[in-house]
Amino acid sequence: MIIGLNLIDQLNLKSSKHLSLYNIIIINMTEFNCDLCGKTFGHKSHLKRHMNTVHLKQKNFKCDHCDYICGEKYNLKRHINTVHLKQKNFKCDHCDYICGEKSNLKTHIDTVHLRHRNFKCDLCEYTCGMKSNLKTHIDTVHLRHRNFNCDLCEYTCGVKGSLKTHVKQIHLKQKNFSCDKCDYICTMKCSLNIHINRIHTNPKPKNMSRGEQTVYNILEELGLEHQTDFKTEYKFKKLLGIGDRQLRYDFVVFDKEELLLIEFDGRQHYKPVKWQNDDSDDKVQQRYEMIRCHDKRKNKYAQKHKYPLLRIKYSDVNKSKELIEEFLKDHSTILD
Repeated sequence: MIIGLNLIDQLNLKSSKHLSLYNIIIINMTEFNCDLCGKTFGHKSHLKRHMNTVHLKQKNFKCDHCDYICGEKYNLKRHINTVHLKQKNFKCDHCDYICGEKSNLKTHIDTVHLRHRNFKCDLCEYTCGMKSNLKTHIDTVHLRHRNFNCDLCEYTCGVKGSLKTHVKQIHLKQKNFSCDKCDYICTMKCSLNIHINRIHTNPKPKNMSRGEQTVYNILEELGLEHQTDFKTEYKFKKLLGIGDRQLRYDFVVFDKEELLLIEFDGRQHYKPVKWQNDDSDDKVQQRYEMIRCHDKRKNKYAQKHKYPLLRIKYSDVNKSKELIEEFLKDHSTILD
């Protein structure tokens, strides 16, 4: 039982002899505030540790097995247990995921099973369950940071994990995971899970043109999963058309560090087309001019933000697979 000093006065106890030291703890209300960020601590030692690790960036604890360094002994111990001793004492009740920290298990359940997506990008429709993933997305996709270089080729990327995957896939040719429903093999288990959901279970969206259906089918044939590896009708907040309506790209393909855009352009993108018999010539012409204006804005937006954009003309529909494969190989590692 914890009682503050102000509460004791309210109890109207006749004698302090009725207060048992075993039942009542007087709270020390002293607070220690950081002058740099305003964070509050209950102990002076906690404030000192905060100053050393957060603001002074002191990292006095070094791992004897690798080049990892940190500011707290606890973090070093946790690193050794999880990285070098491979201790994984926390298991998910919903799948075979195991990890070395309770916080990682909670994050896994929140993001994978509960599908929490509390962090949203202000520049596109990307959402995720972790703040660090949002930062990585902004750094690599929008700011286009490329700080990791392959020693064996000219490949560069913004995420260390992407570099490791690249080396395994391209240079070591490691493919240790296979699908039990088809002959698909891959480098990472997460890719296998994506493949199973994408190819063997995921339904197709409705209300697509025949050309868009062709593109959709090709992306699936190439092993991409709808809603995970690619989406349809993708919007950017700052991409606006006539009347400030948001414009949409037919498809966006997610590489680890790229957004790749695909548009299937029907006849209405190249000439005025009468969709209904009672459409006036003026209405048909205005619609055509609006489509052309929107296409130009989409092209300009993609060029400005360095998003690769593939436009497939309706007359090239039979070449769609060849065009898409070449496009993905030139701008991503998806098909490696």
